[in-house]
Amino acid sequence: GPSLRDDGSLVLLKTDWNYRYNTKGELNGIVAVVTDITEQKQNENKLRQAATVFSSTTDAVIIADSDCNIIAVNEAFINISQYTEADVISKNPRILQSDRHPDEFYKNIWNSIQTRGHWNGEIWNLKKNGETYPTWSRVSTVTDDKNIITNYVLIFSDITKIKQSEEHLKFLAHHDDLTQLPNRTSLDFKLEQSIHRANRQQQKFAIFFIDLDQFKHINDSLGHVIGDNILIKASQRLTSIARNEDTVSRLGGDEFVLIIEPIDTIHHSMSVAERIIQIFSTAFEIEDLQLHVTPSIGIALYPDNGDNPEELLKNADAAMYRAKQNGRNNYAYYSEELTEKATQRIKYENMLRKALELNQLSLHYQPQIDIKQKKIHGIEALLRWQHPDEGMIPPSVFIPIAEESGLICTIGQWVLKQSCQLMKKLISEGIDIDHISVNVSGIQFIRGQFVDYVSELLKTHELKGPQLELEITESVIMNDKIKSIESLTLLGKLGISLSIDDFGTGYSSLSYLKKLPVNCIKIDRSFIHDIPEDKDDESIVKSIIALGQSLNLKVIAEGVEQESQVVFLQNEGCNLVQGFLFSKPVTENELLKLLKQPQELLSPAKSYS
Repeated sequence: GPSLRDDGSLVLLKTDWNYRYNTKGELNGIVAVVTDITEQKQNENKLRQAATVFSSTTDAVIIADSDCNIIAVNEAFINISQYTEADVISKNPRILQSDRHPDEFYKNIWNSIQTRGHWNGEIWNLKKNGETYPTWSRVSTVTDDKNIITNYVLIFSDITKIKQSEEHLKFLAHHDDLTQLPNRTSLDFKLEQSIHRANRQQQKFAIFFIDLDQFKHINDSLGHVIGDNILIKASQRLTSIARNEDTVSRLGGDEFVLIIEPIDTIHHSMSVAERIIQIFSTAFEIEDLQLHVTPSIGIALYPDNGDNPEELLKNADAAMYRAKQNGRNNYAYYSEELTEKATQRIKYENMLRKALELNQLSLHYQPQIDIKQKKIHGIEALLRWQHPDEGMIPPSVFIPIAEESGLICTIGQWVLKQSCQLMKKLISEGIDIDHISVNVSGIQFIRGQFVDYVSELLKTHELKGPQLELEITESVIMNDKIKSIESLTLLGKLGISLSIDDFGTGYSSLSYLKKLPVNCIKIDRSFIHDIPEDKDDESIVKSIIALGQSLNLKVIAEGVEQESQVVFLQNEGCNLVQGFLFSKPVTENELLKLLKQPQELLSPAKSYS
């Protein structure tokens, strides 16, 4: 029982009584053996406490022997790791290792345990089902009285929720909590990155500052819940038109910023702005309400309108207010000149749509002359737009607009159809020309149904393939070489003559040019204009002619306006020409007169033999 020492401390004593008897069996003495069991009791208590902790703690506990073989695990380990006791007994704790850490990481842990007797830190473990999870782990050695390691104890806790909280806090530091979009802090960083990329790659990018016009009224009258829903849906619509390399962010309130990089042309940025307006044209459906919200968009370009994030955002914001002043639901550039260009583009696109409806578009035709055989080789169909108020609008103005607005496919099909109709008419009237040549837009060319449409036109108009020549610019071909070869091959199988237009102005690859099933290359007028005075242009033209001859291709020079140019071309072996020297582009009626009485058209060529 308990007793007190002289110093007043408590001591636990155990008394063993020994009874001694004589030979007759009579008790003749008693010996009492008193033992101090204080330390033993303390150790037993410690063991009981350890056992209680081992079984009841929420931390996983693994006890391994001196050879690192697991000899015991607690219930928390089973719950966290999903391994049963039978799964791990006699196994090495390395069965918990995930592939999140390199081998060197585990070597460093083992070195710390061996040299210092312990290690603690964050480590990713592997559950039985293959799932990885983060833990905070502590490894300690247990030694005997001779300092020899007898056991290893590993204690760890699952810190998944802590990590998730940390990640969420980190996310909130750079993102808007409502829409999950990057916030102003993140936007500044992304703008810095965009500036560095633009400088390195010598490119431009655009910032679209977007304010929702009717939002404040809706938010004040219908409440913040509906207002928040609109902001979330607005962010989703903006994100839907952004590419992976673009950035959509929310500055706060109803203000959003979209970074588009790179921006190729001013028309590209206009198209994006119009797309933003389009996606907001549909009402937001919230709690059975149809709510219409329109955007006012300010556009700033880098480096034109600023060279740092603060200046670019300020100028885009200023442009947005100009858009509001101009009636809302539209866009404005920080530069008045660019705003004017954007206004003009919208004007021309609307005019072009009406032109299609009102049949204002027409085809003119320019003869192609064979100066060696003194005959008309073919004709090229050229699109013209005669507007009742604006007059003749150049193709260089309206073709890019038609391509960016998607109208080019409709226009291109009309041009092909009209050209085939004319060719059939010429054949029926006994006019002998080899072909009619039609320019094809890159957008029209890459559409999947283009070859089928051309094939159907040939059948409908009873034309042979060689009677239709398609002109495609070399830049279109080289932008998608594989697709181009595939489409050109299919067109070639129809017998259609294929020509590369504006040859020499793009970035031709001779290795691909050899693979292309083309019949003709056209020398761009920009090289013809200054010959024979410009020796550099002469050299270029000579090279193109020689290249065409080596590949057994026809070569035709366009933009011929002087007799001296004809002499030069003929001397170099280029006998196919077209240009104002022979005829400007003419209407169908004028063309029929020329084709029926070609003497006047061919007369300039008489002196070249």
